[in-house]
Amino acid sequence: MSARFRQVVRFKCMWCGKVFKTDYLHKCKFDPDKRNCLSCVHQIGSDKERGDPMYGEPDIPYFVCDKVDNGTEFCDIDTIARNNWIGKCPDYEAIHGWKGKETFKARRLAAEGGKP
Repeated sequence: MSARFRQVVRFKCMWCGKVFKTDYLHKCKFDPDKRNCLSCVHQIGSDKERGDPMYGEPDIPYFVCDKVDNGTEFCDIDTIARNNWIGKCPDYEAIHGWKGKETFKARRLAAEGGKP
């Protein structure tokens, strides 16, 4: 190692692949311990409820689930994000072989009809 440089340590998240200077501040939404819709077997996609632009209402994005009524707070993406991606769904069931972001992307591509 050169005298002009010093060694720097970085940490890579095992769920999303992002690189950080610290290992304790990152709250990864793909972490299965958070028990949210991203790593749940019952999540089959996402959609949004159209808000009324005339009254300034925004669109409300939510996860589409085959177990829970999709109008509940369990599926609302904004509510889950405000809770640091910690899900509270009673029907949560983890995907076997979950590898984080790459599994999520493969499932999304398969749902859209593309090749995983």
